[in-house]
Amino acid sequence: AAMGPTGPMGPVEPVGPGGGLPLELQLENTLKMQRQQFGGDHPAVGVTLQRLGLALSNRGNHAAAEPHFAEAIRILREKLGNNHPDHALAVLDYGLHHFRQGKHAAAHLLMTEGFGILRRHSGNYHARVAPYL
Repeated sequence: AAMGPTGPMGPVEPVGPGGGLPLELQLENTLKMQRQQFGGDHPAVGVTLQRLGLALSNRGNHAAAEPHFAEAIRILREKLGNNHPDHALAVLDYGLHHFRQGKHAAAHLLMTEGFGILRRHSGNYHARVAPYL
């Protein structure tokens, strides 16, 4: 079987846009740059916080993910409003985070809220809504 490129320490993973850094580290670096460039309450910061929370939750690091989701939802709600799709996606991801922890009642409320926003905004054809219909 053919092997990929090798270096002095063995097989070399391809270097992506993050320079080979773990996703969480890439997002933390992005977050730092965004806060310096835009300030702490910019919607781009909120989206990056949401992505960081999701990345941590995906790895099972629920305690570390929690404050990122909370701050992301606060920023996106304050800056974009309750009916913006970016706010809805953060709420949905927070619901998924709760579901993974077995907090099904909280997950249901959050996911119902998020799907409701997306359905009002984009109808049943939004990529995050349609699979659940």
